[in-house]
Amino acid sequence: MGQTKTTIQALPNLLVTLSDALTQGECKPDTKVCLWPSLIIFVDGNITVSDLTIDEPNVPATQPWYGAGLEYTCLNDGIRFMGRNRTNASVQRVTVKGAPYTSATSCSGDPSIPDFNLCDATIFAGEFPKSQTPFDYYFISGTFSVSNSFFRNVQVGVGADGFLRDSRITIGGSPLAGNIFKNVDFGPLLLSAQNSVEEISFNTSSGNVVPVMIAPWQDVFVPSKPSLFSVHDNSLTSSGSAYSIYLQDDPTNHWLYALAYNNTINAQDVVNDAIGAVFTTATTIIKNKLSGSGQDGVGIYDGSYAAVLENDVTGFSPNPGFAQIVLDGSLFGLPDTSNSAVVCKTTSDTVMDLGTNDKVIGCQQVTATSEAASRKAAPAVLKPRPGLPKGKPWLRQR
Repeated sequence: MGQTKTTIQALPNLLVTLSDALTQGECKPDTKVCLWPSLIIFVDGNITVSDLTIDEPNVPATQPWYGAGLEYTCLNDGIRFMGRNRTNASVQRVTVKGAPYTSATSCSGDPSIPDFNLCDATIFAGEFPKSQTPFDYYFISGTFSVSNSFFRNVQVGVGADGFLRDSRITIGGSPLAGNIFKNVDFGPLLLSAQNSVEEISFNTSSGNVVPVMIAPWQDVFVPSKPSLFSVHDNSLTSSGSAYSIYLQDDPTNHWLYALAYNNTINAQDVVNDAIGAVFTTATTIIKNKLSGSGQDGVGIYDGSYAAVLENDVTGFSPNPGFAQIVLDGSLFGLPDTSNSAVVCKTTSDTVMDLGTNDKVIGCQQVTATSEAASRKAAPAVLKPRPGLPKGKPWLRQR
């Protein structure tokens, strides 16, 4: 009947009998012997979820369960889509709400960090087990769209993850279809993908850790073909977070090709950058409007052939010793940022070039201080994720 009229509310202390895959093997979800920590699971088909609210108010949300040897009492998923065959899923006009939960058994597993009782509000994931062997999953392919929806008090608003290939993901998609993410750690979180096209556009996100994060690879899933990601026309707010938009590729391979443009970012006291790209190739960052403060506004680390063009960074104040735009030097023994170009919107925009063979046009170049010259980026640290033993990047610089 509508987001404000129809509510599905989780019961307290939900029973979970999912085995710890690393020690006991995978089990396929069912309603008898393998109860996953998910409120709703769809497997295969053409699926539309629309015009309702899903609410998880309980703390703790579940009875104790284990993933990668760790204990959890949180709900891993509100709405989960998986598939053995091509799956097309759409979420329209849906609200998903969790609750704050500071506990060693919350989504983060860290009682010192304010966290939540619901990890993924909605997720499109290639994680349906073929057998009991860990990580022996069916790849998922198809389409996944999320529009006109609202996510609050959850760790991840919208996730696309697992063994994902040959898919089209659209989060928002038009000026009348944008989603709202409020008090979440991550708004859209796009991970491990192969030969896919993924778009995040026209959303409003205020992420506590990263409002928009893309990292299309994991140690347990190595793509064979790259994917294309577009992040545009979003309104992002972050205060004390790690980044506002974060892009991370495999350090030794190139699976991520990204375009970030026309985003409006208010980044107050970000730990690293308003827009950060780590280990990427041919990333284009163009005509974004940045305000706030932090280490720098746009940072390219160990990247190549990046284009940072006509971004409005006038309202962004970098930390002392840094610049509004930084092309960083070598990290972890990898090559410097190289063969990249910066074209400034105004001649007063500051750029620090610590890379090699770069072009900087129409900017005020600043000399690296000893602090900046020895700067080390903070790429995502792979950490086990509730229920699913593979690592996922959680940024916890606070």
